[in-house]
Amino acid sequence: MGVHYKELEQHAKKYKKLFEKFTINPGAFQVNGHDFYFVNYKRGKRPSGVAIISPHEPNDKDDYMEAFDWLIAHAQYTSLLYIHAGFRANIDMTSFKVVHGFLESLLDKTGGHMDTLIEKCHYTVTSILDLQQELVEKYEQFVNENQKLYDGSKLYFTKDDVHDALDVIGDVEYIQYTQLTLQYEAIDDFKQLFTMAKKDRHLQAYLDSDTKTYLREFISSKANLKNNIKKLTYQKGMEELPKDQFKELVKRLTMENVAKVKKETRDDIRYPA
Repeated sequence: MGVHYKELEQHAKKYKKLFEKFTINPGAFQVNGHDFYFVNYKRGKRPSGVAIISPHEPNDKDDYMEAFDWLIAHAQYTSLLYIHAGFRANIDMTSFKVVHGFLESLLDKTGGHMDTLIEKCHYTVTSILDLQQELVEKYEQFVNENQKLYDGSKLYFTKDDVHDALDVIGDVEYIQYTQLTLQYEAIDDFKQLFTMAKKDRHLQAYLDSDTKTYLREFISSKANLKNNIKKLTYQKGMEELPKDQFKELVKRLTMENVAKVKKETRDDIRYPA
């Protein structure tokens, strides 16, 4: 917001009601060369209204309303990413890393069916860890770029930034769905491996207490995994969708939900009236 902030505060105060506080979202959206900002008003913790303001004070209401559409889309998408993608990016992956180390130590040390079983479990855990790394990188890239709006090194966001945020939402949901599905479909393999490892004196040497604990967690997580997969299942046959179609479905549904928020928020706009 830079040099405009004090001026923006004065604009925002014009539409503030008694006992309210307000915040101005960082970063402007430009329409026809004018900077527009989104203001949120609250009474206590409850949202009470919004305003679209500009230090340039243009007269064309259409410019304000075009800015409103992009400002609220950006706010909604970035909020979803900070909450949901941030949660996923910060999940403790220790259990997967420990089990991965256990499986690495067993590779090529057995034979026949046991070897195949170990390779299947190793593929599952490796894939889940690789996907987690991809998710973390995408989330951190988003955070680093969006942080520029907060520290003032970037004064406004563009339509491309909004589209990019929506694309990351699609990526995160695809990765999460794939991770959950991989783990769910491998439960029987892990159960069989754990049972065989406990009986095999050679393999017992690699089966420490932490590995036992995490393998038991994997085996007993079927109901929880099934429930989480259900939350991310928006239509039949999602597991058969290629990545691009999966992402397009998620993005379309996200846009529909944000469109509902836009419609509801329009009634709360104080300026332009």
